[in-house]
Amino acid sequence: MIFIDEIQAYPHLLTLLKFLSQDNRFTYIASGSLLGVTLSQTTSIPMGSIQKIQMYPLDFEEFLFANGMNEFVISALRNKFNHLEELDESMHNKMMDLLKNICWWVACQML
Repeated sequence: MIFIDEIQAYPHLLTLLKFLSQDNRFTYIASGSLLGVTLSQTTSIPMGSIQKIQMYPLDFEEFLFANGMNEFVISALRNKFNHLEELDESMHNKMMDLLKNICWWVACQML
């Protein structure tokens, strides 16, 4: 699988990907914050080879699932939150690690 982010910076790649994908050696995924604008302005869109998927940010539970938490843990966290109870130290540390990862990711996006 080859993932190309912010492909709108290179509109010619959209046409090129159609030909690259025909040999079925790789799956190509292209994304970009302005990709919809680029697609609407591109005259040589490779029809039949693009599948558009609207993506949205993860909510907190989805984020926890994506980071290896299971339903049991998420339910326990929800219960603690609803009852305004403290987390035990290991769970607190895990949540702090996840928060640090989010902060790191956000900081990288601002560079």
